[in-house]
Amino acid sequence: MKQPDLDSLVLCEKCHTLHKKKPLSAGEKAVCATCKSTLYRYHSHLLCKIISFSLAALIFFALFLFFPIVTVEISQNSETLSVFELIKELYKSRFWMVASLVSLTVVFFPLAIHILYLSAATFLKLKIFHKITKNILRVLAHLIHWNMADIFLISFFVAMVKLIGYAKINLGIALFALTAFVGIDLYLTRYIKLRYLWDIWDEQRKK
Repeated sequence: MKQPDLDSLVLCEKCHTLHKKKPLSAGEKAVCATCKSTLYRYHSHLLCKIISFSLAALIFFALFLFFPIVTVEISQNSETLSVFELIKELYKSRFWMVASLVSLTVVFFPLAIHILYLSAATFLKLKIFHKITKNILRVLAHLIHWNMADIFLISFFVAMVKLIGYAKINLGIALFALTAFVGIDLYLTRYIKLRYLWDIWDEQRKK
């Protein structure tokens, strides 16, 4: 099969049925003829959405990094905890593997993913640096599966629920910032497929 023919096809991620791409109107989505799962959607102003959401995510992530997550009071002793202090305490306790995993999957990878999303969408919007954009999209395809910010948030809430009967808990601004970040992150990485950026890149390459 020739390359132009391959570019006109889309594969269902669930049942692996091949479909021919068809142009969509605003608000429409293409569904699989076999399993009815969504193949792709029409996103108006897609690049502007990605740029704005990525910027918002980075702002919330900065608040998460530099402000306290929670203050715990037990028997008149209180301790304020931030993500950096958490990682530091893990290293001090010699949980080096856990500390390294938290550093990578909760701090480094989420930060890198949204910086790369912002860069790719900006370059595509301005129609510049096509080779660099291609490499960015390739890196994103690998990194996107290592973002564990949502798992960290759920685990944190579970830990706080277990402490409710033993301590007074004051939630910090960083926790609300992380919640907002995770919401934006899930929208960008689950609802807006990376494939949509590849399609835009491919269209610009052909021109």
